Amino acid sequence: MPLPALSRSLLYLFQAMSGEEKCPFECPPWSEPVWRARIGLIPLAEDEEDENVDIDDDPTFLGTTSVLDGLAISPAAIQSIPNRYLPPLLDLDAIHKADSFITHFWKSYRKDSEPPRRHPIEYTMRSLPSDKANAAGSKHHGYGQYQSVMLGLLNRQDGVVSIAQEVMIELQASPAHIWKEWRYVNRDRPARARVCDYSFYIAATHPRMEYPDIQATLAVKLFGDISVSSRGTLLPEYKPTISCLLQRKYESMARILRTSQKNAKKTRQKFDDCMALATQKRTPAALQAATKALLDWRKYAIQCLECDEPAFVERELGLKDLWAELGFDNIPRRGDRAPKVKSTSTIPSDAEMAAAYEYYVEEYCNSLDSLDELPVPRLPFSYSMLSLVDDDEDLGVGHLKNLSTAEIWARMGLPGATQFPFAEPGSSSSSPSQSKGDEGAKQAAVPYWHQAVGAQAVVERAFTKHIGDKGQPSLLCDEVGLGKTIQIVGIVSLVRHYYEQQERDPGRCLPVPPFALENKTPFFSGLKHIPNLPSIVISPRTLSNQWVEQWIKFTQKGGFSVVRYSVDQGPLENFSSNPKGDYCRAAGVDHSRASSVVILADISAIGLEAQRCLEPPPPQRSSDAKMDQAKGQPPRFKDTVSTVGSLFAMRFRVAAIDECHSLRNYGHGAKGVQTIASNSLLVVGATATPLFTNETNLATLARVLQLEDMCGEEGVANHKYMLECKKTRKREWDSSANAIIQKAAQDEAEAIAEEREVDSEDPAFDKILQQASDKYNSEEQEVILRMSYIAQDSIALLRRVVAPIIVRRTVKSLDCNGQPVLDLPPIRSLTAWSPMNENELEVQARINRAHVEVRSTRKGGQEPLTIKWHNFLMSQKHASVHPLIYEYQAREDEEKLLEGSLVKTIAMGWTEDNIETEASTRMLKVDQIIQHFWDGNPTAIVFNEDGTVKQNASLPAPLACDEPRKFLVYVSYRVHRDLFSQMFRLMGRKHVCYDGSMDSKRRQTAVERFTNDAACRIMIISNVGSTGLNLTAASVIIINPVWSGQETNQISGRVHRPGQKRDTYVYAMISPQSVDVALMGYSQGKATLSSSFLASNKKLLEVYRNMAAPTSADDEGDIEVDAGPSGLRASKLPARKRKVTDDEGLTNSGAPLDNNDVSSQEIPPKKRGKTSVSHTKPRRPKASITPFCPFVNKS
Repeated sequence: MPLPALSRSLLYLFQAMSGEEKCPFECPPWSEPVWRARIGLIPLAEDEEDENVDIDDDPTFLGTTSVLDGLAISPAAIQSIPNRYLPPLLDLDAIHKADSFITHFWKSYRKDSEPPRRHPIEYTMRSLPSDKANAAGSKHHGYGQYQSVMLGLLNRQDGVVSIAQEVMIELQASPAHIWKEWRYVNRDRPARARVCDYSFYIAATHPRMEYPDIQATLAVKLFGDISVSSRGTLLPEYKPTISCLLQRKYESMARILRTSQKNAKKTRQKFDDCMALATQKRTPAALQAATKALLDWRKYAIQCLECDEPAFVERELGLKDLWAELGFDNIPRRGDRAPKVKSTSTIPSDAEMAAAYEYYVEEYCNSLDSLDELPVPRLPFSYSMLSLVDDDEDLGVGHLKNLSTAEIWARMGLPGATQFPFAEPGSSSSSPSQSKGDEGAKQAAVPYWHQAVGAQAVVERAFTKHIGDKGQPSLLCDEVGLGKTIQIVGIVSLVRHYYEQQERDPGRCLPVPPFALENKTPFFSGLKHIPNLPSIVISPRTLSNQWVEQWIKFTQKGGFSVVRYSVDQGPLENFSSNPKGDYCRAAGVDHSRASSVVILADISAIGLEAQRCLEPPPPQRSSDAKMDQAKGQPPRFKDTVSTVGSLFAMRFRVAAIDECHSLRNYGHGAKGVQTIASNSLLVVGATATPLFTNETNLATLARVLQLEDMCGEEGVANHKYMLECKKTRKREWDSSANAIIQKAAQDEAEAIAEEREVDSEDPAFDKILQQASDKYNSEEQEVILRMSYIAQDSIALLRRVVAPIIVRRTVKSLDCNGQPVLDLPPIRSLTAWSPMNENELEVQARINRAHVEVRSTRKGGQEPLTIKWHNFLMSQKHASVHPLIYEYQAREDEEKLLEGSLVKTIAMGWTEDNIETEASTRMLKVDQIIQHFWDGNPTAIVFNEDGTVKQNASLPAPLACDEPRKFLVYVSYRVHRDLFSQMFRLMGRKHVCYDGSMDSKRRQTAVERFTNDAACRIMIISNVGSTGLNLTAASVIIINPVWSGQETNQISGRVHRPGQKRDTYVYAMISPQSVDVALMGYSQGKATLSSSFLASNKKLLEVYRNMAAPTSADDEGDIEVDAGPSGLRASKLPARKRKVTDDEGLTNSGAPLDNNDVSSQEIPPKKRGKTSVSHTKPRRPKASITPFCPFVNKS
C-alpha cells in the first residue's frame, strides 16, 4: 500500500477523539500542549497555568489562545520555517482555508463514525482528492492550502520531522546505521564472500521503521504519554501517523545517503591515489594534497558513519606517520598507541584478609575504651540547625563543632580510638595521615579532627527513626586540600564496622553508638539489619588510579578488596556475574565477602553501560522530559537488553561520587550514576564546586543524589515553583530591563569607587560609571545579566532545599579549640602584568575588527559570516600566548590544510640565540618570574601595570627554606604547552608535562619525576591535572586566565594543601590590552555563584551582578585563589567580596557591594523543619522505636 503524504497522515489523528468534542482543535492530540508545541501552535488558554507548557525559551511568545481560534500558529514557529515552505504561512487567506478544511474533515469524520460503518476513517479519507500535483479537486474545501501549511509546520526547525530523524539516530535505525551494521557483518564474513562496502544498496524503506520501540519513542516525544498504553505500547489511533512520519523521513535520509555513498567512494579512491603518490615522493606538497583528499573524504565519511572504522582510521594514521617523518613530532605515530592495560584491581589473598580481620577484632575493637569512661555528648540534634541565616562558614557540622576529638570518636561508638576501623595502623598512630614519616615506613592513617567530624556528620544522616524511611544523602563540599578522600574512606569503613558488629556474637559486639541513641535513629537507611553489600566510589577516569593509591595508603592491607570498573578492565555487561572476573574473585562466587569489596568505577564506563542498558530520556527541551527529570526517578531498563551481571543490577551499601559536579548535565553518565544511587543505602557526593554555572545544574545533581525534596511529587512541585518564579522574573525583566541594567551598572560603579576610595563627585567616578555602563552595552553581558536575574528565586529555593545535606568547611574553619583545622603556610595571589608589543597589538586589533564586523552583521539580521563570540575569545587567547598561532590557523583555514599542520611549525626555527626575540611577551614574562625565584629564596616579584618591576614593594619575607622552589605552569591548550615546553628546553630548564594526551602511566611517571627529581623544577599542566593531584613539591603557580574561578581554586589546591611547607605564590598572567581582564571577571563570576549558594545572609543581587563579570575594564582584578589561614588574601567562599589590586599588584579586600535588590523582593524565609517550599509532604506511618537493630545479631 503506497504511503500517504505527511500532511494527509495527520488526519488519522482524529481517530483519538472521544466524540464529545465541539470543535476539531478540542480533540487529542490537538488539545495537548506537547503536540501544539511540536507542530508550532500557540498554547491553549486553559494551559496558561500548566507548567507542562514549555514557553520559557520562546522570545516572541504573545500569550495563549482558545480551541475556537482554530489554526493559531505561533510567531516563533513561523520564524523557524525554511524559506521554501514559508509563503503559505505568510498568507492569512491560505491559513484560513487550511483551518476551514480541518473543520470540514472533522465534521465529515464525525458523521461517518456513526454505526454501523466499521472503518470510518478510511471512508472519510477516500473522499479527499489525490495528493499528486495538479490533481483534480486539490482545492477541495481548502485541501491544497492545508497541505502547504502543514508541510511548512512539519518541516520547521526542531519540529516534527526533525524529531523523527533524532529518534532514528538515537535508536541507531537511520539508513546510515543500517548500512554501518551491514558493513560490520560484511567484514566478519570469510574473505571469499566479502564484497565492496559501497556495493550495499540503500533502500527507500526498512522494516525497522515498524518496530514497536521506535514508534512508541517517537509518539511519546510528539504527543506525550497519551499516545501509549500503561505498558508503553503505541495506541492504534496514532500508528498510521507515526508509521508515515518514520517511513517518509527514512526515505528522505536514504536518498541523501545514496548521494553521500557515491561521493564517499569517489573521494576515498582519490585519497588512496594521493596517498600512494605522497608515500613515493614524501614531499610537503604531496602530503598536503593527500591531506586535502582526506578532508574531502572525511566530509562524506561523517555522513556515512565511517570515521571510526578501520578503513578510515588506518588511512588517517598512515598519513600522520608520513607527516611525522617530515619532522612533525607531535603528531602521534602508529606505534604510540596506548598499550593494553592489565587489571589494576587490588585483591588481597585469603591469608591477608584473615590477618586484617583478626587485627580489626583483636587489636582495634578490643583497644576501644568503655563508653562510660568518656563524656557522651548530649547536644540537641536537628539538621534544620544548618546555618543559613548568619555568616558561619561551616555547614552541616554545627552540632559537632564544640566536641573534642575524644568526644567525636566516642559519639561514633569508638571511645579511645584515633583511627577509623580498618585503617592502616602503621608503625605509630600518633600523627595525622598526611604527615611524612621515615623513608620506607608506611605511615599510620590518622585523620584530622575535622575529617572525623565530617565522616560522622555524613554517616549519622543515613540512620533513620522508622523502618522504611530513606537515609539522607550528603554533599561533601570541603574546600580543596581538606581531605575529602580520607573522609570517604572513613565513611565506608564506619558502615562496614557497624555491619561487622551486628554479625558478631551478642556478647562480643560493641555497644550502640551514642549518636543513634541521642537522635533516636536506630535504623540504617530504614533497615532493621545492615545487609552484606559492596560499596562503590565513582570518579572521573583521570582520578581512578589516584583513588587506588589513596585506598591502599589509608587502609590496612587485606582490609578491603579494591576492584576497578573501567572499559580497559574487561567486559562491563557481566561485571558482577563473571566467575573469573575481579569482582567475583574478590566477593566470592556466593558474594559472601561483598562487605569488604570497594568498587572504583569510572564515570565514562558507567556512561557506556548506561547507553547500553537504559532507555534514552525524552528530548531535553520537551516539557515531558523536564517533568520526568523533576520526578528524579531512575531511568528504565531497555526491554531488549539483559541486565544480569550489569553494575546497574547490583545494590550498594555506600555510593560515593567524587567530583560530582561533573554530573550537572543529564547525560548517560548522570543517568547511570542516578541508577546506582537509587540502589544504594548511603549516597554521598564530593566536590569543591557545589554550583558551577546555573541553578539547573544543581537541581540535576540533587536528583542524581536522590535528595527526597527534589524527587517524586515534591520534586515536581519544586520544579513548577521554579518555573513560575522564572516566568515572573522574566516578565519583570521584559518590563524593566533598562532600569535593571542601569541599576546594576550604578551599583557596580559605586562598589568599585568605594574600594578605590573615589568620591562620587570626583571626575574619576564618571569614568568608572561609563566603563560599567559600556560593559552592559555588550550583547553577551546583557544576556548573562538577564539569565542571572531570572534565576534569583530559583537559586534561593535550591539553597533552602540542598543546604541541609551539605557538609562544608574551608581552610579558615576552626576546630574545637579555636585553632585552624589546617595550619598551612600563607598563599598570596599577584598579578603578572604583561603588556603586548606592537606586533601582538596589531594581531589583537585584527581580531577585534573581525568581531565588530560580525556583530554588525548579526545586528543586521543575517547569519555571522566569520566568527562567533566563543571563537573570538579563543582567537584572543591564542594570540595573547603567541600572535603566530592566530595567523597560522587562519592560513590553515584558507588553504584547507590539516588542522595544526602550520601551527606546529611555529617553534621549529627557535634556537638558544633567537629565543628572546621569537617568544612572545607573555612567554618571556613567565620565564622572568621563574628566573626571579630560580636561585635562593627571594621575596616575591611584583609588577606594575606597564609590566615593569615594582621596586621596594612592601611584602612579607618568605618562610625560611633551603630547598629551591619548583613551579607549576598552568596552560589550557596543547599548542600553548608545546611552545612553553620548547622555550624551557632551549633555556635549559628541566621540566615535565602533564596533560590529557598522556595515558595514566605516563602522567604518574611525570608526577613522580617532578616530585622526586631535584633537577626537574617545572611542570606544565593542563586542566586534566586541576583535580585530585598532590603537587606540594611546587610553591609558585603561574596561571593563564581560565573560564572558571573554581578551576583556579582547584589548580592552586593541588599545591596549597597538607604537606606544603613553603608560602605559595599564585601569579595570574594578564595582558592589560587583551581579553584577559574580561575572562578573569567571567571566571570570578562563576566562582561567586558557587560561593553565593553556600553563603548565608547574602542577597541574590550580588549573585547576578558578580556573574555578569565583576571587573570593569579598568580593574586590575586578581584571580581568586584557595588561600591558607595566614594568607595575604585568603579565599573565604561564604562571604566572598569583589577584589581589586593596589599599585603593588597584591589583592586587598574592599568594601562589600551594595545589597539593595533591584526588584525589592525579599527571599521567603526558610520554614522550620522543612526544605521545600509550601508543598505538603505526606507522613509515613511511624514504627515503634526498637533497640539499635544493626547491632542485634540476626539469630
